[in-house]
Order: sequence, then C-alpha cells, then structure tokens
Amino acid sequence: MNVRIASEKDRERWNQFVDREGGSFFQYFDWKYIYEFNTSKHRFIPLVIEDTLSEILGIFPIEENLQLFYGSLSSLPFGASDGFLIKNDLTEQEKEKIIQSFLAFIDTNYSGSHSYIILREHLSFTEKSPSPSRLLRENGYTWENNTETGLPCTHVLKLESPFKEKIWEGLWSKKLRKRIRHAKKTGADVIIDEKFAYVDDFYAMQIETVKKFGFIERKEILEQIISIFRDKIQ
Repeated sequence: MNVRIASEKDRERWNQFVDREGGSFFQYFDWKYIYEFNTSKHRFIPLVIEDTLSEILGIFPIEENLQLFYGSLSSLPFGASDGFLIKNDLTEQEKEKIIQSFLAFIDTNYSGSHSYIILREHLSFTEKSPSPSRLLRENGYTWENNTETGLPCTHVLKLESPFKEKIWEGLWSKKLRKRIRHAKKTGADVIIDEKFAYVDDFYAMQIETVKKFGFIERKEILEQIISIFRDKIQ
C-alpha cells in the first residue's frame, strides 16, 4: 500500500470513490477550490492510499491552516461529516492497517512543524456512530466529547413513510406543528429553486443565520461553493 497526496489528475477517481463508498458531500475533491480560494494561508491536503494495482483503498482529506506562527491540521471543518473514508469491503484488519498508514504519514510529514492535529469522525448515514478508534488512542490522540450534553453532535433524521406518524406527531411538538400550519395559511411556500433564481436571497439568509452564532460568512465563499457544486445541490 502507498500513501500519497492526490493531484488534480486524481479528482474524478477520488469523487467516484466518495460516491461508491458512501462518503460525505464534504469529502469531494472539489473542496480544494473552496479552502484555497483567495488565500495562501489554507491548503487542501488530499491523502489517498492505493494498492499495487493503483486501486484506491482509502482517502483522507485534510486542511492545513497556516494563519498562526505554527500551522495546524484538521480533517475538513466544513460540514458535519468528514474524516477518513475507507473501502467498505475490506476486513477490519485491513482497515486498521490503512488508518495506521494515514496516521504514520501525517506523523512523519507534519507533526514536527504543526502545533496540533484535529481528526473529526466521519458520520455514516446507515450505521450508528462508532466508538473512538483504538488506533487513534495508541497514536497519542485524545477523544473529546461532552458525555453530559452529548455535544457536539449530528443527528440524521430519515424522512421515511409514514411521515405523519413518525415525524409530524412522533417528534415535533404541538406548538411547532401549530406554527407550521400557521405559516402555510399565511402563504409560506417551499420552492425547489433548480434555476438558482433565489440565490441572492439564499446568500443574505445564510449570512444572517450564521451571524446569530457569532460567525462571519463571506458572500464570495458562498458564491464559490455554488459555482463549484452547482450540479450537486438544490
């Protein structure tokens, strides 16, 4: 097995691997053009591991942040689902070997020049959240979570039939259901904007929403995301 930094020539194979192995939207190679947009302080490091036949066995997209005196590494911070993605049909022993190879590559090439490394868990839409990897602990990583509040966390809510019994009456409060009915009566509408006719409204709403949490959203970054992923989003 060989770990290397993927190039733009690997983009199509990388994205096909993400689709085939149940990866996240936030693991596509195209995020390189978001992280490195209009700045030299952020670098996209797409680690890939292949077998002797050049078949991809795993990917590990990482962001390098050079804003401070010492750089830092983080598995992609955009979105709620990231981290390494490994070929599904491998054995647990093979998967552990791949993870260890990724960690060894990071240690050899970056640990001496970067102040810290954060690895975020990849959340599967079909399986429960796994326990912290033994390999991460053995390589010196510390598991951080809040067992009292359960935060930070991501919940995947499947919109399965019958919707009314499971979601409408089962999970949503009476007060929330009343507000939804009221919004419907006053003329609120859901629009699937396939032609991006309301994209300026989206920018304005996204910027104001993020501002409530104390963050600043740059419109030019949102425009770059829409431009690059236009065929993958609604």
